[in-house]
Amino acid sequence: MSSEPKIIIAIDGYSSSGKSTMARRLASEIGYRYIDSGAMYRAVTLWAMRHDMVAQGVDPDVDAIVAALPEGIVMDGRDIGTVVFPDAEMKVFCDASAERRAERRYKELVEKGAGVTFEEVLDNVRTRDHIDETRAEGPLRCADDAVRLDNSSMTIDEQNSWLLDLYRSRISSLG
Repeated sequence: MSSEPKIIIAIDGYSSSGKSTMARRLASEIGYRYIDSGAMYRAVTLWAMRHDMVAQGVDPDVDAIVAALPEGIVMDGRDIGTVVFPDAEMKVFCDASAERRAERRYKELVEKGAGVTFEEVLDNVRTRDHIDETRAEGPLRCADDAVRLDNSSMTIDEQNSWLLDLYRSRISSLG
């Protein structure tokens, strides 16, 4: 894959829609660097809280930072294709029904020993959706040039295969 062009792959979507799972696996499969925006935001927020700082008005030039990387990247989040990388060569918007996403999240939480009910998780998913869709800065939406994937009825392997096929198609179109 070293002779292929290196591109930026932006994977957006709703919480618990499988973005991170897909992005991590695709990056590993094609030899790209995976960047977990959620982990970055949580780390910066924690640091700012511990230092009594309010992280407002900080807008690093993400494109310039990424341009310095010799390899391609796969980044997931809830505004990656619309705000962070609006010019990414490949954009995917993941979605699944709120019930399916809540089911996935509920299973994760139960495996970790959390004492939650499915109804609580479903309510949380719907609340997060509303917050994400209506926030003033970078509201969640599918970029006009993104490929939408509803993975409600797909297995992880099926969605990863779909994503890899899309990547190969995109790379071949870039020549």
